[in-house]
Amino acid sequence: MMITDFEIRDFGVMDARVTPTVLAYRGYSCACYGRGTDAESALDDLLEYMATHGFDITGLEGRIKSRWEPSMEEGAGDTQYKFGIMFNEDE
Repeated sequence: MMITDFEIRDFGVMDARVTPTVLAYRGYSCACYGRGTDAESALDDLLEYMATHGFDITGLEGRIKSRWEPSMEEGAGDTQYKFGIMFNEDE
């Protein structure tokens, strides 16, 4: 499944127990998010999740980074950086 188009959802640092609302997506068929101590690790988590669930992420990291200005915030203790995308796919 190849990602055809996407919209970025950068939630920044938030409570680790909270699931971001990426499920209320309009015009997209799928959504998911990653989490980590900082923006880069949250993106890595997102890409790893997508790869292990059958999505073709070839070139996706570069496409995201060309459109994204991540925050320099870092999570600590009970907080995590959370980052997601809403997207459409082509079989």
